[in-house]
Amino acid sequence: MKTNTEYTILWIDDHWSEKRDVGDTSASAAYDNLCSFSDRLQHSLGAYSRMIRWVKVIAPSAATAMILGEKIDFAIVDFEVPSVDKKYDLPRVIDDIIGKCIPFCFLTNYPGGVKIFVDLLSKEKLSHFKGIYTKELADVSRLGSCLLSFFQIPSFSIVHLSDLHFSSVQNGSTTSLAGEQVLLYEALIDFFEKHKSQFNFDALVITGDMAAKKPEVDLQIAREYIRLIAEKTISLKNLERMFIVPGNHDLTWSNFDALQISSNPWKNYVDFFNAVYIGYDGAIQQLDGWTGSGLPATLTGPGLSWRRELSYPNIDIIGISTVNASETSKGNGLVTQNHISYIKGKWSNSPGHFKTRILLQHHNIMPVYSGSTLDKRTILENPGSILNCLSACHCNIILSGHTHFPEVHIQEAYKRNQTGLIVSKPVICISAGSTGNVFERHPNYFNILKFHSLDPVTKTRKLSINHVQYISDDGKWSLCNDPIDLTLSPSQ
Repeated sequence: MKTNTEYTILWIDDHWSEKRDVGDTSASAAYDNLCSFSDRLQHSLGAYSRMIRWVKVIAPSAATAMILGEKIDFAIVDFEVPSVDKKYDLPRVIDDIIGKCIPFCFLTNYPGGVKIFVDLLSKEKLSHFKGIYTKELADVSRLGSCLLSFFQIPSFSIVHLSDLHFSSVQNGSTTSLAGEQVLLYEALIDFFEKHKSQFNFDALVITGDMAAKKPEVDLQIAREYIRLIAEKTISLKNLERMFIVPGNHDLTWSNFDALQISSNPWKNYVDFFNAVYIGYDGAIQQLDGWTGSGLPATLTGPGLSWRRELSYPNIDIIGISTVNASETSKGNGLVTQNHISYIKGKWSNSPGHFKTRILLQHHNIMPVYSGSTLDKRTILENPGSILNCLSACHCNIILSGHTHFPEVHIQEAYKRNQTGLIVSKPVICISAGSTGNVFERHPNYFNILKFHSLDPVTKTRKLSINHVQYISDDGKWSLCNDPIDLTLSPSQ
């Protein structure tokens, strides 16, 4: 199945010519009708029309040149039976199309006559033939559904881990992982091995807090296990499909128990980032603020932000560091205007309707309450600004962690201006819970997100959010019953 972000459709019809003789009203009417049909067809595709490049030609020589010289994904061939001999050598054009294995359909006002021609085609040629469509309004949606089914956006799955909190234990002169966590992560590796064929694990996302209390040593242990997790999910040959952002435990602290703030919050994380991406040379250069010789000791703005696009799975992801590494913040999250400008600069001027756009950040958008009391340790400052920004940029999914609980929230913004009430696109906020923290009295979780194939009729796709829980008594990870199923619109 084709997974490119743009498809080229060749549309062959001599009425595309805008050169008409004076007084030739029939040619003018044919051209206007064709343009009207084209407009309705693109409208029927909705936001997905932006993934198509239309190439409209009028002459057989031009069609042949396009077929032989470019990568054509689909051909629409105008076939008007009474004038077919005058227009072009139709069998030759069809031979050119089939010779390049290009699927094609006929567009006509004479479907009965076209069927006679189709019946004469060989079985080999019919294998590329996708139907006869008229230029009537009723056939617009039928042709649109044909194109969407052919250019179907494939399904894919994302493993979403967060708050792994690898905790180092000093044993004389050696450092190792805490015993309880060894069992947990061995079971996690076993889970991935057993379920890889079921989910196919197309991407791996980690939304921060790889470290527990001492990043300098915790992150050294974390990188070994994370590379093993990558090997068992996406494979080490596909490290461009692994996406990581830092959490407050990775940057803020030098010693969490003593509440000591790191004097160089970036160094340990950048060393970890370099080590975990060995084999993928382009990773570190993607960090905003990279100078070629490294990152400065002190960064302002989105210094650890990055953007990465993949053609398969068809995703466009931005990761930002929401860690407010100041002595007074104690790990709270912060979205600055620099973050907003960074996201807008990457996404505002590029179409995102046919890609799945996802923002990664450590801090959860939603605040956490203990009873009626706000847990100030989990606060993300300025959440409204990031929600408005993402909605405007057609990014409708946020993956995060920090709160240690798996949650899904759907946020919509309602605004009123001079023209009336405006409802923004919903933003789906998904938190993974804590994958590896074994020192608190709550279960461990991670998420598997399954993005299903596009439905060509409704032009929507389903997102299934599967929670996976660690059953400590059994020493196993288990898929929870009843995944959360959401329907995503074309802009999602």
